Amino acid sequence: MDNNDIEQKILELNTRLVEQGELINNLVKIIQQMSGIISDTKKLSEENKIAIDNLPYEILSPAFRKNVFFPSILSKDDTIGLIKKGYSVSRFGDGEFSIVLGKSRWKFQPYYEDLQGRLLRILLAKEERFLPCINPNFFGPIFDLSDENDRLSVRCFLEESGLLKKSKEIFSKDISYGDALCFNIESAQEKTFIDDILIGRDIVVVEGEKTRLGVGNDFLSKAKSIRRILCPSIDAWSKYREIFNAALQEKKDRLVLISLGPTASVLAYDLYKAGYQALDIGHADIVYERFLGNPSGNLEYKDYVNGGEGIDFVAECRDEKYLSEIINVI
Repeated sequence: MDNNDIEQKILELNTRLVEQGELINNLVKIIQQMSGIISDTKKLSEENKIAIDNLPYEILSPAFRKNVFFPSILSKDDTIGLIKKGYSVSRFGDGEFSIVLGKSRWKFQPYYEDLQGRLLRILLAKEERFLPCINPNFFGPIFDLSDENDRLSVRCFLEESGLLKKSKEIFSKDISYGDALCFNIESAQEKTFIDDILIGRDIVVVEGEKTRLGVGNDFLSKAKSIRRILCPSIDAWSKYREIFNAALQEKKDRLVLISLGPTASVLAYDLYKAGYQALDIGHADIVYERFLGNPSGNLEYKDYVNGGEGIDFVAECRDEKYLSEIINVI
């Protein structure tokens, strides 16, 4: 190898060293930038933690509370106690509140202005032996909910709906509302509460055509007799007059259980005014199914899919007892 070759090799080596040096310098710069980002993120996290820790005290400030009203809500036990004494109840969850706030949340019930007006008036109804009930999860410490998905769902609903921002307009300070989750059975003792309400009673179930409340389990087992009025699973409000008139054909000593979305809230109130004890019970047996060990709470012949999204896929029910209980189809 001559001198020229050696010089050429040295030149190439120097060039590579310079390129590697530049690469190392760039890597150092990137690492420094990342370190700065991590430091900023850590600082932001610490600041957020301080803000979150202090949030309960800030919420208690008069400046905040004057714009938000938190309604008084009875305990689950107290709500059941009033029902045992003959109270009728209308329940308000995300579907009902969405319509009250001028929106439609679920496929099975579109928004109607007259439905909105009826629901709002029922929320403000203070009458003997009638109790409007609201979901306590919307007005309590969300972090108490054990399921992370439930916490996220509640927070998303409150943000999307603006419920708390409108709370002063739609609730009354003169009413102690019932617990809308009062029919959710999560223990053997809570099942006895439901049994105490039903025991020895002739009942009428007003429900969506594929709801099939209590079919496949013993949710209604303590009732003396069961009669069923089947209603449209989609847009029951459009048939409200027919549904109400059908219910009025029943004897007033019969207990009326209603599972019919937001329409149930209005029907329970109107039947109460007509002299019945009426309970807007919702899909109470879905929670009961979970308590019994069915994780999804789903049975193929029931419409358990939230919002009616899966209603077209509900199988036919050939249970002879259930079929014999149907007295009217609207």
